Amino acid sequence: MKNSAAYVRRWFVEKSQFAVLVGPVSEILDDLLAEKAFPGVIYSQSTQGDWWSALGAALGHCPAAPPLGGTDWYSPAATWWCRRAALSMRAGCSAAEAAALNKEKFITDFIAELNREPHAPRAFPACFPNDELDRRAARQAGEKEWGDWIDGPYAVCLRRFSAESCVRKESWAKRLRDHFDGQGEALDDLAMFDLVEALESLMLPFAPSERPSGTPGEVVDRALDLLRLGRELPYAGVVGFKGE
Repeated sequence: MKNSAAYVRRWFVEKSQFAVLVGPVSEILDDLLAEKAFPGVIYSQSTQGDWWSALGAALGHCPAAPPLGGTDWYSPAATWWCRRAALSMRAGCSAAEAAALNKEKFITDFIAELNREPHAPRAFPACFPNDELDRRAARQAGEKEWGDWIDGPYAVCLRRFSAESCVRKESWAKRLRDHFDGQGEALDDLAMFDLVEALESLMLPFAPSERPSGTPGEVVDRALDLLRLGRELPYAGVVGFKGE
């Protein structure tokens, strides 16, 4: 991962910093991590200087687990789910029950967001047979989205992980890709601009080495190219990054 250290330090936090963010909840942090109430390590650097990422692991580019004894970084977006789980535990739940409540909260909201978002059928066609929301299929899709976040890949691209941001990211990116591919009603320049601006607001930048192949980062870059409106520079201040 080129320029990994500067990128990771800019957008992610070490475990000690994460513990500061969640305050007294840090006392139960390991219990909640073990029960997958929120994602674990997103990036890790071994004592030899080698990098591991959850996204790379999901794609088969690196081992399934981070290196032992390395320096680990976590997603700040996970703090709110950690805090939510802590509230459940204060109400008498076990860590496992709190994690299950987090998951159910997301899935319930996910189904509702699918019903609200006009472009959702484009991104989640299996959830809309005969143009109507199938709640069973929607629940299955929500479980998959939650799993992808818990396992780490989604934790590199969303500023805040919520059902709303998840559904919107997938739906808006698919609407733009359909436009690029000449599918459906074409977007005029202003409509494309409005949509890509909204999409970008949901996202963390991918690492420099990941952005060219990562969606929706690739969608944002392509839209700006078509509009001839410059480039995003999400790595400003990263030493050595030239905007490749």
